[in-house]
Amino acid sequence: SLHDALPIWLNKMAEALDDYDKAIELNPRYAKAYENRGKAYSALGNESRSSADLERAAKINRSNKGGDKSIEEALALKQKGEYNSAMEVLNQAAELYPDNEFIFVNRGNIYNDNFRDYEAAIADYNKSLEINPKFSWAYHNRALAYGRLKRWDEAIADYGRALEIDQNYASAYNGRAWSYCKIGEYEAAVIDADRALKLMPNEANYLDTRAEAYIGLKRYDEALADLTKAIKLLPEGWLYNNRGKLYRLMGDETKAQADFAKARKPGYVD
Repeated sequence: SLHDALPIWLNKMAEALDDYDKAIELNPRYAKAYENRGKAYSALGNESRSSADLERAAKINRSNKGGDKSIEEALALKQKGEYNSAMEVLNQAAELYPDNEFIFVNRGNIYNDNFRDYEAAIADYNKSLEINPKFSWAYHNRALAYGRLKRWDEAIADYGRALEIDQNYASAYNGRAWSYCKIGEYEAAVIDADRALKLMPNEANYLDTRAEAYIGLKRYDEALADLTKAIKLLPEGWLYNNRGKLYRLMGDETKAQADFAKARKPGYVD
């Protein structure tokens, strides 16, 4: 009979509520979780909690939709190099949707990469992380900004936070490896660079980072192998330049000069 089934049903509901609570804790802007939790509260007769959750879900959905449109528009402007216009779009979006973390991370990226205003970028990443404390991308990009300010310890801490959330974040391993190189922690740098390369074996940037760590440890042959592979993948001036410096360290001036010449050639970007 229905009466016998009720305790089991109630149990299941309570378990579901737990699951939705956890999902919301992990991502405070997960609309579907609010929606489902709202329905569960309604089934349990708690209409005030239910309507609060359903309203929150609707608000997030509106904010996501409007935010996505603004971000797309801003990214199209950014692509064309119209950074001020992109900024205007994101500033308006931030007023309209102040609880959308993606707006702030994208605005932070323009400060970080295009305006080189690293303090402003950090402020936007902070805002983004206030909204969603489990946002690995914001930690990663805040770490980049800290690195550009040569605040290596803070960069290392933020890459670590990004990696706690996402263990397969190759770029965060690489960024932390680079930061370790900058403070002379070359052993730790090799470990992180290995992890990045395990995830993305053909990333020239990551090979260059590991080469930097090997050079710090005076393991020149391994550094040379990494730089040579990196150049095969990405024959750009800065990599030839780096390999040229390594050849010079190894006492091979002829090969160093050949690489420096390639680095200076038109078509190679140094």
